[in-house]
Amino acid sequence: MPMEYLYNFDRFELHLIRFNPEDAIKVRDVICKSPTFEFGYFPAIDFFFPEEVARVFQPDYEGGSEGSIRYRNSTADFLISFEEEEFKIEKVSQN
Repeated sequence: MPMEYLYNFDRFELHLIRFNPEDAIKVRDVICKSPTFEFGYFPAIDFFFPEEVARVFQPDYEGGSEGSIRYRNSTADFLISFEEEEFKIEKVSQN
């Protein structure tokens, strides 16, 4: 399923073989446009470079392969958490 389809859902769980920075860019672009997004969960069998995925949302990220960061865009604040095999993003407040 193309990531762009996620625009139509407020909550979703999408099981993937791989979640990479290109996927994270698509997710970021979708949530920036979606007025209803609340929570997304991406368990992945082969999660490549969690640090690079984190840098999509926080370009100066210097942490390890597990952690959490805050991301803010013009519409909302989000909490993003990630590990070797999963990525979660949750809207925590509306701007």
